[in-house]
Amino acid sequence: IVINAIVIYFQVCNYNSIWLQLIDSLCTIIFIAEMVMKIRAWGFKNYWKDGWNRMDFILVTMSIPTLLTPFAERVGWNLGILLIFRLLRVLKFFRLMKIFPNFTEIMKGFRVAMEKTWAVLVAFALLIFIFACMCFVAGVAKRWFVLGLLGGGFAFYVLWETDKISPYMKDRFLTLFDHDLDPMGIGWQQTRSLLALGGGKLTGQGLFNGTQTQSASAWSLPARHTDFIFSVIGEELGLLGCLLTILLLAAIIFHCVLIARHAQTKTDMYICVGVAAMLIFQTISNIGMCLFVMPVIGLTLPFISYGGSSIVTLFAAMGMVSGIQKRTRPEWLR
Repeated sequence: IVINAIVIYFQVCNYNSIWLQLIDSLCTIIFIAEMVMKIRAWGFKNYWKDGWNRMDFILVTMSIPTLLTPFAERVGWNLGILLIFRLLRVLKFFRLMKIFPNFTEIMKGFRVAMEKTWAVLVAFALLIFIFACMCFVAGVAKRWFVLGLLGGGFAFYVLWETDKISPYMKDRFLTLFDHDLDPMGIGWQQTRSLLALGGGKLTGQGLFNGTQTQSASAWSLPARHTDFIFSVIGEELGLLGCLLTILLLAAIIFHCVLIARHAQTKTDMYICVGVAAMLIFQTISNIGMCLFVMPVIGLTLPFISYGGSSIVTLFAAMGMVSGIQKRTRPEWLR
């Protein structure tokens, strides 16, 4: 674990030397030897039964090209993939020390969590989007984005067809293509949202005078202070209020990108881009929910929706961006 930590640190720092390559090759050889001895002792069928052993087999097989760095570079084994391999080796060490439970049990728990709540899926999608934006700014080759999209789409298709996605989650997607699928159930919130937005027309019904948004009836707009606050703006302030809200959020996002361009270090630039990506994802998701073009996933509208953890997270993120702005490059270096 110490050797892997050293290799990961120096690779992230973009430091390369023959000694570092030798140490990394030594790690790979040790794992190959371990795998071969296990297969000879237990037999391949018994070896393959354990989930961590299956992960080891795939990991070691894919790590073999790293023994020859020039060959690894020719076949496109970039830094990100090598780092993933090394981190998985660290996980294997913890498994050997009995710190982690069986790999199969971990995946079962993860699946149950995804079936019970949207939170895991939404958080995963948000992190993937932020990571993709950072990679794009860092200059990662476009083929990796294409492969990622194709792989993600194929994985989603397999999960859908094999019923690994719960019926509740499926209905959230299906109702987007057929608004009459369950208007009194899964589509109730978004149907009320469209009525509120349509009732506002151009200038709205007036602040605190919305028919849907100010009604105490159980049949009126739900979650009006959190998920569907954009619908409240649409009904009370109309189309003009919605456009002004979008314009203000776009200005904040643009300012984050502008600070990223003038950041002193690449790390500062990635932080600003990550914050901008987070705001873009939340804004598009929340407005898409209200317009009935995206599934309801419980994301708030940045800086506008009510919420404790959401507001704290957003202001903490903007605090980091403000700190980077104070340390931007001087005018003559831009």
